[in-house]
Amino acid sequence: MIEIRHLRHIISLANHRNFHRAADAVGITQPALSHSIRQAETHYGIPLFTRKRGEVKPTPFGLIVLDGAKAVLKSLDEAQRQVLLMKGLESGLLVIGCDPLLSEPVLAPALRAMLGRHERIRFQVTLGFREELRARLLEGTIDLYLGAPAASDPECDLIVFSMPPTTAFCRPGHPLFGGRPAPLGRAVGYPIIGVDPPWYVNWLARELGLEPGDARLAETVFARCGDYGLIRRLVKESDAISTAYRPVIEADLAAGTLVPLSIAGRDYRFRFALASRKGRPPSPAQEATVAAIREALIPWEAESRNYRDDPVTWTVGDMGALLRTIG
Repeated sequence: MIEIRHLRHIISLANHRNFHRAADAVGITQPALSHSIRQAETHYGIPLFTRKRGEVKPTPFGLIVLDGAKAVLKSLDEAQRQVLLMKGLESGLLVIGCDPLLSEPVLAPALRAMLGRHERIRFQVTLGFREELRARLLEGTIDLYLGAPAASDPECDLIVFSMPPTTAFCRPGHPLFGGRPAPLGRAVGYPIIGVDPPWYVNWLARELGLEPGDARLAETVFARCGDYGLIRRLVKESDAISTAYRPVIEADLAAGTLVPLSIAGRDYRFRFALASRKGRPPSPAQEATVAAIREALIPWEAESRNYRDDPVTWTVGDMGALLRTIG
């Protein structure tokens, strides 16, 4: 019968390719590890490792068992994490997926509040975009997702909220800086750092009076990037433009290394969501974190009331992604 210890031993031997090092890694003797591997090979009725000239390698059968062992241990570790979270507010690891656009203006103040209230809870934050993070939410490897939701998502519970427009920014001395608001047609003549899905191209075509397949539209996005450190540097050192909420660029604006860029027609509010997996009871840590995020959203939602909804018929997710692209 295969036990958890056998799986850990198989993984250790595959990683270290040496019985002595693998045994040390799992805290047992080399003979004990050899015996455990023989038991596993007897159970499966096949050799799991080849042993030649002092090096140990998984056989093709061993690679199959190795993949299964990793998946089982990953599931057990995830179950352990969820159990610790469900016990209360004194332990556990909460994993949050967040759109880069919202990490500093929304998630940072929420986690700061949690640090003051529940310092024993640990957090892991993964920055990314909707497609990847929604998949991980449904897999159970993240607990909450903060970002652009789908228009209709029967597998997730959503708390939808409004955010005001972002601030477009560029370097001092940029050709678009100063004077009257720049028309969109001029703005997209410069490299944009953001995202570039098909709906963005369609929206841009409508605004500029071009056909969706026009080759010029594909050239408007220089880079898809979720790292605002990299984005700020590129914008400072080139004619690229981008958008962010002011907390992300406040220090640069104060130092004069970046300046706000006025683009005509950017007076729409957009919607995002805080998503959790439907049907999974929230842990106390998750409930407390949701409450902290909702508190952090209060001033942003109040400000968003001063702006209009996007008149174009987008899905909720489209609007959120549009905000990431062009603000």
